[in-house]
Amino acid sequence: MVLFKRSHNSDNKIKNIIYKYFGFPNLGTRVRGNAVFSLVKIKKNAKGLDIGCGKAYYGMELQKRGVDVSYIDLLVSTKDKDIEKVKESFKRENFNFNFSIADATKIPFKDNTFDIVIIADVIEHIKDEDKAIEEIKRVLKPGGYFIASTPAEGFHSGKFKKYFRYIHKNTFLKKLDIWNVEQLYPESQMKAKGHLREYSLKKWQELIRKHDMILNSSKEEYVFFSAFFEELAHTFKIFDKYSAYTFLIFYPFTFIDRLIPIRGTGIAIKIYKKMS
Repeated sequence: MVLFKRSHNSDNKIKNIIYKYFGFPNLGTRVRGNAVFSLVKIKKNAKGLDIGCGKAYYGMELQKRGVDVSYIDLLVSTKDKDIEKVKESFKRENFNFNFSIADATKIPFKDNTFDIVIIADVIEHIKDEDKAIEEIKRVLKPGGYFIASTPAEGFHSGKFKKYFRYIHKNTFLKKLDIWNVEQLYPESQMKAKGHLREYSLKKWQELIRKHDMILNSSKEEYVFFSAFFEELAHTFKIFDKYSAYTFLIFYPFTFIDRLIPIRGTGIAIKIYKKMS
């Protein structure tokens, strides 16, 4: 199944075709989405929650699989107008969009409500990660699970960025207006993205022991090719500007990453609430 396919309300006919047939053309989102949905197992009549939903790509994929999904977001990076566009997209696809403005550390649902919670690219932004995990645990049904996707150790320094940084620092190319300097250096990228931390499997294991939950499985993200192409977009303005088009060229290479047994700079993790 092609992830994140849905209608796209754009004056650009090429983009509309890409969204309709190839899905959301953002390489990073698709790499993370593939990792997340490789961990998803859905039972009949499941209820789900998409935390920090943004444009709600993850939740819509759950709905396509028969899950009754609720959505929350604080509308920090996502704006009201974006949510209105999401509502229009859901209407065109004949899906409900049950959305609330809410914080992951104060989820507005009763205990034991959901079978599955997705928190993709969110928890690294939250100051009190323990409170967020406790809230997720509270709203999960016993035996339910959450899947988180987060930057792993080395995400901001990058696998290939050290070479790009060397070129930027030591050659005449530094003077050219081709660089996303803010994204090129770890500290400035973390600040620009609002990331407070990176994660590792060990870090997740420690967190889950603290909250008395069960770490079921994990999936590496940004292993090799996906890391290289994502870091190109982080580093050079032209790859960022035309990412919807370069996606069609670069994305197929990311599937080779599944054959490469090295650690990635992103991680998706699946964690169960214990049966009471």
